[in-house]
Amino acid sequence: MEAIEILKNNQIRVTGQRLKVLNYLLAERIHPTAEQIFSSIYDKKDILSLATVYNTLSIFIEKGIVKKLNGPGDKAIFDINISNHLHFHCNVCHKVYDLSENFKEPLTIDLGGHRAVEFHGYFEGECNQCNKGVKKSNLLNLFKQKVKIFTRR
Repeated sequence: MEAIEILKNNQIRVTGQRLKVLNYLLAERIHPTAEQIFSSIYDKKDILSLATVYNTLSIFIEKGIVKKLNGPGDKAIFDINISNHLHFHCNVCHKVYDLSENFKEPLTIDLGGHRAVEFHGYFEGECNQCNKGVKKSNLLNLFKQKVKIFTRR
């Protein structure tokens, strides 16, 4: 669905600023902060402020188009994917990735009598790209050490 349709279907007035924010979220599924959105879509020709981005995101959250999540370091990040899914935060590059949209089995956790309606947790570690880089650099360092040992003899 295109941005204009999404706005109209949710009874949101279509403006250039709202379209820019929504198009960015639809194209760049990176769980950005409001500041990242602003810096990515800001154009000196447009009338756009960080406050406009925050206000637009608030409307999108209210209408159920976007979810606001507590990201790494308690920074607010925004997710256009509103289905139930988990997240993975890379401690190296700090990207947040969507994991499976559907749980294979029901999640069974003792909530102590509380009734949960949503879950906003995420896994942390090294993403597959950074993990490859670490492995390559470790191998390269090991190789360099071996070469030094070999050339010293």
